[in-house]
Amino acid sequence: MAEGEEVANLNGEGIENCVMKNLYQDLFRHPGEAEFNDKFTRQTLIHRRFLRPEHLDLPIGKKSRIDPVRIEHAVQQLLSLNRYKTPKAKLTMLINFCRVISIMLQETSPDGQPDGADMFFPSCIYSFLQIKDPAMLTDLSTNIQFVKHFRHPDRLTGEDEYYLTTLESCVEFLHGVSDKDLKMSHEDYIEAVKKAELELDGEKEAKEEAAQAELADLLEMNGDKGSKSSKKDELGSLDKVYSQMK
Repeated sequence: MAEGEEVANLNGEGIENCVMKNLYQDLFRHPGEAEFNDKFTRQTLIHRRFLRPEHLDLPIGKKSRIDPVRIEHAVQQLLSLNRYKTPKAKLTMLINFCRVISIMLQETSPDGQPDGADMFFPSCIYSFLQIKDPAMLTDLSTNIQFVKHFRHPDRLTGEDEYYLTTLESCVEFLHGVSDKDLKMSHEDYIEAVKKAELELDGEKEAKEEAAQAELADLLEMNGDKGSKSSKKDELGSLDKVYSQMK
């Protein structure tokens, strides 16, 4: 790379970082994404309860390509996404995720050679299913779209573009997944989904009831204390309970 081109590239990176940091709060979330993200989150939380590697056509047993330690390391890269406010920094974490998966597949390959998309893609999907935090799932697609739209096209090429496109496809897969996409019978799939939905909704309801009970106890306690509790402490406690109900 010529010196002038290198300087221009560095200047471009600096401008992109500066602009995106200043406009991050205005550009990161788009109201039109909410419905998509909510469905993706629910779909992922439901399917993570019963989908196993074999359902994604991944080898199991002695031929298994899944290393739980590597998967956990990969997921940690995704959990770090919201710490960063620039397309480049977020892209770095997404690429790190993909590279950890690639390393895992190479380490578990029978001949030590890297695999194609037929192994990489379902491995990424399986990794997405290991994310337990609903908030992180809700923001995962938003982070990918943020990079796609605001990383300069000249700096989103080759491996970076391939990995980003693959992750976007993983989100789309889980958003619309059905028994036709999996190695499961229609009957088994419907039964598993119904069971997972009941469990998920039951846990949500129990959490809301517990939060409401805590709120009622807090209000009763504050009523008994009367003027002994400061207004600031009361509001702080109530805010905590309200946040748990969300």
